[in-house]
Amino acid sequence: MKTTKYFCLLLTVMLLPWLFIQAQLSLNGNTSWLLVSAERLLAGLSMEQGYFEVNPPLSVLYHLPPVILARILPVPEYYLVFAYFVFMIGLSGIAIYKILSHFPSITKAQNHIFIAAYMAANTILLSITLGEREQIVLLGLMPLFLAQLALTFGYQLPKKWLWPVMIFGALAVLIKPHFGLLPTLLLLHRMIVQRKFWVIKDADFIALSVCTLSYLALVFIFFRGFIDVVLPDVLALYVSNTDYDIAMPLLLTHGFLISVLLIVELVIGRPAEQKPNLTIALYFAALICLVPFAVQMKGFYYHLIPALVFLYCAIAMSVYGNLIARIKRDKWQGVIATAFIIVLIGAAYIVRPPMTRFPSHEDYKTLPLSQAIKSCEKPCPYFIFHSSTEVLYSTVFYNSEEHASRFPTLWFLPKLVMDAQKLEKGEAADLTAADITHYRKHFAHMVAEDFAIYKPKLLLIGRFDILDDGNIFDFADFFSIDEDFKQQWAHYTKDDVLEINRKDYFTGTALEKDYMIQYDVYHRKDD
Repeated sequence: MKTTKYFCLLLTVMLLPWLFIQAQLSLNGNTSWLLVSAERLLAGLSMEQGYFEVNPPLSVLYHLPPVILARILPVPEYYLVFAYFVFMIGLSGIAIYKILSHFPSITKAQNHIFIAAYMAANTILLSITLGEREQIVLLGLMPLFLAQLALTFGYQLPKKWLWPVMIFGALAVLIKPHFGLLPTLLLLHRMIVQRKFWVIKDADFIALSVCTLSYLALVFIFFRGFIDVVLPDVLALYVSNTDYDIAMPLLLTHGFLISVLLIVELVIGRPAEQKPNLTIALYFAALICLVPFAVQMKGFYYHLIPALVFLYCAIAMSVYGNLIARIKRDKWQGVIATAFIIVLIGAAYIVRPPMTRFPSHEDYKTLPLSQAIKSCEKPCPYFIFHSSTEVLYSTVFYNSEEHASRFPTLWFLPKLVMDAQKLEKGEAADLTAADITHYRKHFAHMVAEDFAIYKPKLLLIGRFDILDDGNIFDFADFFSIDEDFKQQWAHYTKDDVLEINRKDYFTGTALEKDYMIQYDVYHRKDD
């Protein structure tokens, strides 16, 4: 017990610099969008009308607690959001520690090493991607993974930990159902190891089945718009819009790295009589977590979060295990474990130094887009056309005025513009000309509806080259295919051009280089 107290003290002290710095950093675009969506859910808006999210509703539901707390407590919402994520990370870490304490082959020192690696990976190494959906998935998936291994090898876990871990793990996986592949494979693995064909009475099967069926019922009853309206558009225009040029190198690089380390561990690892060999299991889990990245093929680095955290924990366990196996003096093991934890967390700080220069909460309120919104006479609902959720919804989150759109970003544009261009060149395309016309009218009508509902006083229409082919997207022309949009657009007059430097929004990152973006500024005429 005393050893554990010292470990907790050491871990806390080493994470304090991250905790202090990260608490000041502005929220990323995806988290900001989901918080705005949660606000609109609480306001009674339906998914198809208020927050046209491409992922199932659970992504939004997970962001309700800090939004609700912000209505009760006199604390800025962004601090509550940060505390919420830190709380979930801590809870996940405690669950893992409790589960591993029932693994006969895992010593207390190894348990501490695992937790140190897990906490460092979920905090220091994630940095500005803190709170991404993939991290929330991981926080439930890792304890679930370990609990499933415990069930497979007959380790008795207290029910007060087993069932909460199973339920939270199942609900976390349902945020991105592709990650259900790992628990499914673990169920199949148990059937082989235990030589039984049925696992329907096991806690993980029950939890996964009941949570999945309950979630489906919830969606069909309360979020029918997602099934009838959102999902068909997502399947047609978002799922099929992939970026192989970015995604494939990431997939191949990480797949190769994990495979090589797995082979090395199989060759020089510790004795095979350890059941389960947790390090090897972690490497396999990291590989399996690359499958959802491959399925989505968007090239977003945060899609790799589960695989990378499994990998970091595997490397830590491998290095420490092999080190201890070669040092026979027990009296040195406590010192070695402490030193290893310090090196492990220190290495995380070296790989991903604290982002002291990234825009803070207060900085975001004074950046150019926020200044443009503040200069508008209140109340000032507004609309910004930007190419991604980053910048856009962080700006929205830090400004109290309403953003006049149901979309996180106009994610349907790349597919429509790309296929239209292919047809013009006589090339094969997934969509026909009739399909493109249909979707243009469909989405233009939605944009027109949003303008009619919110009546934005200010429009900031960014000049973006959507396909990186040198052509600036013509916002007004594209959406004027709909008569209602034409009527709404007639209310606006262009009277200025706003130019921003994107690097101001990404200080301290690889994107901190001059990149000028121009916005055509429109104001609503008196009706």
